[in-house]
Amino acid sequence: MNQVYYYLDNNEQKGPLGVEQLKSINLKPDTSVWAEGFDSWKPAKEVEELKVLFSNKKSTPSVKPVVAGVPASAKKAPLALLIGFIAPSLSYIDSGKMFRKPFSWLYMLFAGLNAILPFYVLYTIIGFFRYASVKYILAMVLCWTILCIACWVGFQIWWNRKDKVLLTSEEGSEFPLTPVVSHLLQTLGEWLGSFIAIVGFGFSLFGTIFGEVINLPIPIPFGLGMDALGMVLSPLYGFLTIIIFRFMAELCRCLAAIANNTKATANNTKK
Repeated sequence: MNQVYYYLDNNEQKGPLGVEQLKSINLKPDTSVWAEGFDSWKPAKEVEELKVLFSNKKSTPSVKPVVAGVPASAKKAPLALLIGFIAPSLSYIDSGKMFRKPFSWLYMLFAGLNAILPFYVLYTIIGFFRYASVKYILAMVLCWTILCIACWVGFQIWWNRKDKVLLTSEEGSEFPLTPVVSHLLQTLGEWLGSFIAIVGFGFSLFGTIFGEVINLPIPIPFGLGMDALGMVLSPLYGFLTIIIFRFMAELCRCLAAIANNTKATANNTKK
């Protein structure tokens, strides 16, 4: 299967397109592109498969100034080595790679914690089974099953978003961190809202049916999981949580977009 690429046009993601399709749109060498397997956005001219698109364009070789028979760059080499050794690190930070990749690892960590949580809870409560009544044990098992469902949903949310966070900002963007934090807020809200809705509704349902207060070693916010009212409030709280976090995330992205557009307008005015 041929590789397909996404590209950025005025900070708007477009694609996917194959190599021949990219040729037809006159892709520029400095246009940022991304494909499956990339760590981050790259200029098209740095992608081996896309170099064929620019092979017919002639470039004029740059001539380095020579002073007294010695290239000027050679005379400045010791000084550049002394004060410029940190330049690659700063470039790594400014490009946004320092933020996107570690955040992707953070998403993987959260996904792993969601996968582990049900087993930790089971290990914690299994000692109570020998002393509890059959009714209470059945209620706890059913609530633990609900917890497993909520954690599996949470695992999928974090695992799905770990790749998309790599696409949040363009290579070398003026504001590389803001979209990454915005994406984290959005994902956190999706996970927390889903957890509240599923766990709160399930605990309330079985607590109402069995007439028992289910005590699992996980925090249940707002007093949910105790009575029939929680069956109504849990989905509502979960929905509102997703909305609030999504609003904050979109507000961050909006501020970054305004700043980018303001800068682009200022540059065009100077030209």
